[in-house]
Amino acid sequence: QHKRSGIQKSPKIMYRASPHAGFFYNYFEGKIKMKYVMKLHSTPFEMIQSGRKTIELRLHDEKRRLISIGDEIKFVSLSDPTISLNCRVIALHKFDSFENLYDSLPLLKCGYTENDISTASPDDMDLYYSKEKQNKYGVIGIEVEVCP
Repeated sequence: QHKRSGIQKSPKIMYRASPHAGFFYNYFEGKIKMKYVMKLHSTPFEMIQSGRKTIELRLHDEKRRLISIGDEIKFVSLSDPTISLNCRVIALHKFDSFENLYDSLPLLKCGYTENDISTASPDDMDLYYSKEKQNKYGVIGIEVEVCP
């Protein structure tokens, strides 16, 4: 609130680069939230954009361990890096393996469709992450909503 007029000032939003590449601190009304940048292939990017996919599956490595509910993720399309999509983290689903994740989460929200859900397998994630890394870090389902 302004001292003289009593008029409420609008909150200031300020982004500042952090020492970690792809991270930004978001100072908003005194709350510190992080903004992450993650790359996606075109199909999962389009599925998140359309709302068909709401859970992004990743290793629970050092970078993902920093993510909190309320943080923002800027997804960048690998096919066209000029296209991006801002999302807010609404839930974090942590598991020790993709096997347990696949048993617990609705796979239609994880990027599968009615056409391929019957053949969905935790082994599908081996294309992206080695078993060694999966065992070392564990895995996470990052549930997001597209920011307006």
